[in-house]
Amino acid sequence: MWKDPIVEEVRKRRLKIEEECENDFDKIFRQAAEIQKKLTERLVSKPSFSLN
Repeated sequence: MWKDPIVEEVRKRRLKIEEECENDFDKIFRQAAEIQKKLTERLVSKPSFSLN
């Protein structure tokens, strides 16, 4: 079976984050929220639109 190198890298990094946070979802969430606060200029949000 062919393995996508990007998917493999994402999985490897996810496992590293889980280990760092002791597999505690609350810790993972707090870490993600802190990173998001630091990188707000790089985030892309879904534009709102009207169906009128």
